[in-house]
Amino acid sequence: MSSLIMEVLEESKGQDNHILYHFNNEQTYIQNAVAFIKAGVKAGSPVLLVENDRHLLSIKQHLQEILSEKELANIHYSNNYDFYSATQSFDPDTIISYFKKTVEPYLNHGVPVWTWGLVEWGDEEDILDKIVLYENQVQSFTTDKGLISVCAYDSNLTPDGLEELLMKCHRVTLTDDLIKY
Repeated sequence: MSSLIMEVLEESKGQDNHILYHFNNEQTYIQNAVAFIKAGVKAGSPVLLVENDRHLLSIKQHLQEILSEKELANIHYSNNYDFYSATQSFDPDTIISYFKKTVEPYLNHGVPVWTWGLVEWGDEEDILDKIVLYENQVQSFTTDKGLISVCAYDSNLTPDGLEELLMKCHRVTLTDDLIKY
């Protein structure tokens, strides 16, 4: 399975470790997620997958077909609603704190971590400002700690103006058929 996410990972050699994925096609999205997770696990890294239930089911099915039980044990799943809305709202500080708490045990043992998160939120005021704040904090943390992190957004649900703001928070932007550095 060929995917643009693999091209990004190969070309960046870990330098562009905070990747924006703004997708339209769910099948292509699933393929890229599976390829990313497989690459992380094969590299010996734990992978944190923050995903909605519908995608999670499909991704797990694909992974069970291509990874061993031992490799599957290196994948840690989190429901994205619980991850991003633990306090009933999209609160960047709470999300970052939870994110750090989740990955730091691995980082403290010198293990590089790969993360893939489908960012979703409810109806909230000032959501654009909150998302930009969150993404800037993720950028800082991933760069500082050497994580490889994909932040995915469904373009069908993205408010006007958010994609442009997100591109400023990431060194690489990936769509279903294009890579922008």
